Amino acid sequence: MGWLVSIAISNAVVATLLGVLAYAICRRTKSTSFAHLLWVLVLLKLVTPPLLGVPLPILPQWASANAEIASTLETDTTPATPGDQQNGQADLGLESATALLSDQSATVSSIAGQSPATAAGHGQITLLIPWILWTWLAGGILFGLYQIFVTAQMCRLMRMAAPDPRIDRAMHRIAKSSNIKNYPTARVVPWVGSPMLWGLRGTSVVVLPAKLLAKIDDDAADTLLRHELAHFQRGDQWVRILEIVVSVIFWWHPLVWFAVRQIEIYEEQCCDAWVVAQDHANRKKYAKALLDTVDFIADARARALPVVASGLGRVRLLEKRVKAILQGDQRVSLTPRGRLALAGVLILIPLRPDLTELNISTPPQPAESSMVVADTEAPAPAAAPISEFTAQAAQGYVNGIDIFSRAPGPEYAKATSPYGTYELTAKRGFEVELRDVVRGVVSDLSKHRISCAAFTPHDGSKPKFAAGTHDGIVYLFDCASSKVVKPIGNFEAAINSVAYSWDGSQLAVGNTDGFVFLIDPASKKPTRKIDNRAPVRCVRFSPDGTIIAIATETTWQKSAPGQVDLYDAATLEQIGKIECPTAIGVAGFSSAGFVVTAEWNGMVRTWTLDGIIISESKQSKDTVSAAAFSPNAITMEMLAQ
Repeated sequence: MGWLVSIAISNAVVATLLGVLAYAICRRTKSTSFAHLLWVLVLLKLVTPPLLGVPLPILPQWASANAEIASTLETDTTPATPGDQQNGQADLGLESATALLSDQSATVSSIAGQSPATAAGHGQITLLIPWILWTWLAGGILFGLYQIFVTAQMCRLMRMAAPDPRIDRAMHRIAKSSNIKNYPTARVVPWVGSPMLWGLRGTSVVVLPAKLLAKIDDDAADTLLRHELAHFQRGDQWVRILEIVVSVIFWWHPLVWFAVRQIEIYEEQCCDAWVVAQDHANRKKYAKALLDTVDFIADARARALPVVASGLGRVRLLEKRVKAILQGDQRVSLTPRGRLALAGVLILIPLRPDLTELNISTPPQPAESSMVVADTEAPAPAAAPISEFTAQAAQGYVNGIDIFSRAPGPEYAKATSPYGTYELTAKRGFEVELRDVVRGVVSDLSKHRISCAAFTPHDGSKPKFAAGTHDGIVYLFDCASSKVVKPIGNFEAAINSVAYSWDGSQLAVGNTDGFVFLIDPASKKPTRKIDNRAPVRCVRFSPDGTIIAIATETTWQKSAPGQVDLYDAATLEQIGKIECPTAIGVAGFSSAGFVVTAEWNGMVRTWTLDGIIISESKQSKDTVSAAAFSPNAITMEMLAQ
């Protein structure tokens, strides 16, 4: 549900920009065909799947935090961060859980970097999001039902339609003179309404009121038939379908209704131009026929046009149309310049804007030693599992809210660069700090929402590290400046694990969509990928770089088996599988080439590549979390001891 809303909002933003562009262009162009196509593209953009992401910093940083909390309120299916493991097993009393929930505004501020008062206001907005979504859905359903009702009425009325030999002969003559082989049939109806083209292309019918035909002569009737035939030739029935689909989905967007009105205006002018081009000598009779039709409709209550019906347009636009018809200088087709401009607008259709700000600027340098947070742990709260509320809180969830991943807490991982000059400290609540061990300077990287990291091997005096984020982006950081060197890529889903091969020639990125991407560190571009078919918890290279181990994500709160798949790094073919009794937090290799798995319950096992257990030991859950955060935090050799 969340990704659909994200696509809808991003499409609405791009379509709005296209609408502004179309309005500015249409005020200057004289080509009604070009103007009509521009507004059709505006509607088309609203329902086009976004393919190409571009940064568009419209929304502030807090929007991304609110969006994530909103998705949690819907249903918390996001895998727990490694640092949640210790608290997930703790006994949390009613008093402590209530305190954590009451401090939700402070939690949001710790994520978004705002004051608690400001974050509380945004939290109130977040609580309205489910109501907004339900209102959106209800409005679309009601509008769709109304259109179905109008269409059903039209189908019932069409049973009274009857053929007319005079109209049939006129339609055949007009189609033959215009070199149209497949043309719609014509029917005369007893009820009052506007002449229209009804139905889709295979079942199209030109509908003319009998009383109107009695008031006009044959030449005037011919011009009306030409107008409806122009709708048929242009395929305006399909534009009606597009209009109704977009209107049902985006009924709340003013741009939709404005675009539909503009499409109608330019569509009628295009049909007028087609009629004048086909029968230039009778343009005065055509203008008079329009006036007679307007008088006929005004004398009685005409029925509104249903879906997939194209009429003669609105009365208030008639004066401009009649003037254009009498002048006879309207353009029927696009000019070469118009085609070129239209191609330029088409480039915007597949764009997907990243609405929130990309925070890759240099964070402010804190004071030196005074900014270092002590490595302490919070006192354990009193256990009082006496109610359903408390029982949920003991698992880290209350009313669907993952309270531990939102609340600040003690550190659970400390990764060290290959030469020990930098330390990367991870804490609960997406808090990550980079410490220059020599200078004692600490840089706060929390705004990037880092979920995992790996230092580059063999970088000497200029170490860097790759960091995966909860937002699906992988960055390459320079340790000396604590700046982002370059975003390596956006992998759409949350990143659970990053790891370099022993020689630094490959970077593996595993996400919750079940893919492992192999990146060339030199070009920063993906070269290959592995479809794990299940969310990836951890990915690691063997010491010689020939084997890749991928641990599958499983929910640590429930009893579920874990699995490690082994792949040949050269061919990416699966060469083995290891099954563990419970959920795996991290999997990797010992220096001897054996597979080491650490489960969230603290059980560490060493396996042969054939899946035979060599040894078992017990570690703390914090140790498992640290090893899962970074291969530079705790080596698999240390974990297996």
